[in-house]
Amino acid sequence: MTAATNKNAQVTLFVIVAILIVSSVGLIYYLQTKPSAVPVEFQAVENYFTECIKGKMQEGSALLGSQAGYISPPEFEKGSGYMPFSSQLDFFGNAVPYWFYISGNNIIRQQVPSLKEMEKQLASFLQEEVDKCNFLGFEAQGYSISKGAAKATVSIKDSVISADVDAGLVLGKGNTKAKIARHKAEIKSKLGKFYSLALKIYNQ
Repeated sequence: MTAATNKNAQVTLFVIVAILIVSSVGLIYYLQTKPSAVPVEFQAVENYFTECIKGKMQEGSALLGSQAGYISPPEFEKGSGYMPFSSQLDFFGNAVPYWFYISGNNIIRQQVPSLKEMEKQLASFLQEEVDKCNFLGFEAQGYSISKGAAKATVSIKDSVISADVDAGLVLGKGNTKAKIARHKAEIKSKLGKFYSLALKIYNQ
């Protein structure tokens, strides 16, 4: 075997090993991220939980829309006799943060939320609120249902908001058991479009 042939053989071996590694990583990622199949016995429970998540998404997105892109507003900063305006507008009892204001000691401040910050706030809201989804009706029918602490990721687009929630939902009835790790939900919302428009106007 010549040196050139030996070198080509080594290169070919490295290429094959690299392909196997990439394929293995891709397979592991697919198995971890693909949706779990829901047994027909538990489809009604899964449908209810998904609809409950959608309801919580509607609540959270409504808060974002009515509170200038915040679910948890920034810390309140009061004005002064010299500069009487605070950092928030009290709109019928709801705190609406100003994106731009002048503090009581005459310092210009801005508190414009980014889209990523809005997504994180909505995800945190979902993680807390999905615990309030009530399964008592199903438990009365003989289902055993448990879930862990929820983890959520959210994506806000121009016309839709999508969420991926992992609540560690474990279901049982009779001899049938299943664990449904991931729950995907999507709602129609123009929150992203309105945010982009508001940001454009603000920057101009």
